[in-house]
Amino acid sequence: MVDDGKLTGHPPRYSWERMLARKPELARTSLRHVYDHATVAYPNECCGFIRASGQVHCAVNDQDILHAEDPVRWPRTARKAYTLAAPDLYVLASSFFSADPAIVVYHSHPDVGAYFSEKDAADALHDGKPIYEVDYLVIDVRQACPKGAKLFRFMNPGFTCVWREEI
Repeated sequence: MVDDGKLTGHPPRYSWERMLARKPELARTSLRHVYDHATVAYPNECCGFIRASGQVHCAVNDQDILHAEDPVRWPRTARKAYTLAAPDLYVLASSFFSADPAIVVYHSHPDVGAYFSEKDAADALHDGKPIYEVDYLVIDVRQACPKGAKLFRFMNPGFTCVWREEI
């Protein structure tokens, strides 16, 4: 589904499907970079985002640092969770005021499959609404080998898988 602006009255929203349809080679290159990031980060979760231009921003997963500082507040390690480092969050937020906004936030799920967990949904929402107007790509990586990905979009009241790939 591509938002052409007719339903919302806003300018067209960039989307992964739009990139796949209009620039499939660029989308494939971006996805290869994300898969490579998931491979290198394994056995931990990787995280980052993809801009409308296809540029991939590989972020630092600060989850282990947070867990070490306060394991009660942050019970999960980077093996089972991700938190974009503050400088990466700044770049992400700044992108929405640029000509090349982020369109996808991604992270990997090592050895458990690509799905949008309750925690993923809770982290993506504030007061029941998306914090960022992006889609979420979850990478299935097993034994340091990407097996595919699923793309999730907020469709009130929750997130729905709108694209998938198995490799």
